[in-house]
Amino acid sequence: MEHLTKVLLEKREQLLQIKQFIVSDRSVEQKGILRTSYSCGSCQYYLRTEENESRYPRGQYLHKNDMDIARKIAQRDYNQKMLKEIEKQLKIVEKAILQLQNNKLEEIYRKESEARQKLLHPLVLPIEEYVKQWEAVTYEGKAFPDGQVEIYTEKGERVRSKSEKIIADKLYKKGVPYRYEFPHRLTGMGMVYSDFTCLRKWDRKEIIWEHFGMMTDSAYAKNAMKKIELYGRNGYYAGKNIIYTIPVPNSNTKPVAVPTEIIMLFFFFHDAKAVTIISDRYVTFHHK
Repeated sequence: MEHLTKVLLEKREQLLQIKQFIVSDRSVEQKGILRTSYSCGSCQYYLRTEENESRYPRGQYLHKNDMDIARKIAQRDYNQKMLKEIEKQLKIVEKAILQLQNNKLEEIYRKESEARQKLLHPLVLPIEEYVKQWEAVTYEGKAFPDGQVEIYTEKGERVRSKSEKIIADKLYKKGVPYRYEFPHRLTGMGMVYSDFTCLRKWDRKEIIWEHFGMMTDSAYAKNAMKKIELYGRNGYYAGKNIIYTIPVPNSNTKPVAVPTEIIMLFFFFHDAKAVTIISDRYVTFHHK
């Protein structure tokens, strides 16, 4: 079932990318109706518009110099047909995704009596219990140096910067489970303490969030780029299973919000607006 969900999500992303291309393509904005015919084995093209239909009821012949008009109209008509079919397929795919994500398997266990639940070993753990066990995992993070300013999140845990506090507080308010500076071992770098390791509840996947807050420092930026490269070598790709954020350059004001697109990465089920999410290598952590 997990493989099927992955295939459907990939299909939906493909359809959305094509749809976005069609919707944003302005190169095919051409009025008129294109008619084709054959004469002596050669294809001929005719253009009919509101301006010329009285004079050319079957369309005005297009010469070789006018082929760009023919191409635009042909592409426009093709795009419209594609868009219509894409909308149909999106509805089918999204309905299938929703059916797979509607937690019916979990509900079977939930609907059992408490007495029976005590006897059962659920084949699919209810998400609440899964999250509880996930959050209960113990680990040793990095130590804080003596004398460093103490910053605490609304959850009551200590973090290293105001930006990290804002990210942590937003995740906490949105109900996204996370671990702060959870250790991950990366080939080529050893143990890495990622800023946030988040649990996306609907598919129970872990997503790392790295915030690079000092990219104006050349040494820091160099290490950050090396870290990003090593994440990639270890199978972590932006927009898929890792998020990179950086402050807006030359901003002296403190950050106040986490972009909605990022939070949607953890929440989207069948909302087309929420699918992808992050496609660039960096996502800007916006300062207002």
